[in-house]
Amino acid sequence: MTISKYKELIKFNITILVLVTSYIGYYLGLRSQNLFMIEYESWYNLFLLLIGTFLSSSGAGVMNQYIERNYDSKMERTKNRPIPNNDISIHKALFLGILLCFFGPLFLCYFINVLTGMISFSTIFIYLFIYTPSKRYTSLNTIIGSVPGALPPVGGWAAATGNISNESLMLFGVLFCWQMPHFLSLAIIYKKDYSRGGFKMLPSVTKNVNYVTFQILFFTMALL
Repeated sequence: MTISKYKELIKFNITILVLVTSYIGYYLGLRSQNLFMIEYESWYNLFLLLIGTFLSSSGAGVMNQYIERNYDSKMERTKNRPIPNNDISIHKALFLGILLCFFGPLFLCYFINVLTGMISFSTIFIYLFIYTPSKRYTSLNTIIGSVPGALPPVGGWAAATGNISNESLMLFGVLFCWQMPHFLSLAIIYKKDYSRGGFKMLPSVTKNVNYVTFQILFFTMALL
């Protein structure tokens, strides 16, 4: 039971998705240099990249739940999360979150390169200090949150190449555009729940359904 609660605390499923998108950026970065990921060094660096990314993403997930614990307790879909449900104490969550958020980027800086570590740090910073509080103040939070959500493949590319190129920004754009219809659709499903939690998701704050539909269609077409 405890392991399952900690998996929920680090947002394990989302973290796995972050690892997958980081890997894609890493693999395509290698291919851009005519490498086929058959070299020992390529696999070794991938292993280190996934460790550092796992630590960083897990830390962001823990700190997000720590910051939003009082709001999560008001929503049906989140009230049974480990912190609101008192399965894990807020002190343990805070300690774990800070530890992971600190060591994740540091690990990447030391074992991969400084650029990858800085991208990881930027992802955590935007997610926790810009996106998370913006959910209570503006419906633009979905666009803001799509930025850190789209950075992992850029970090993977930087791990493979040591730079940020136009190709890596294209990967960023693909993931950015995918997130908008994904999260807006969720916001429609949980519209009342988000309102109870005090989050200003677009479907919760506008009475114009066509406006929400337009946003979903626009970013779907941009994705294509």
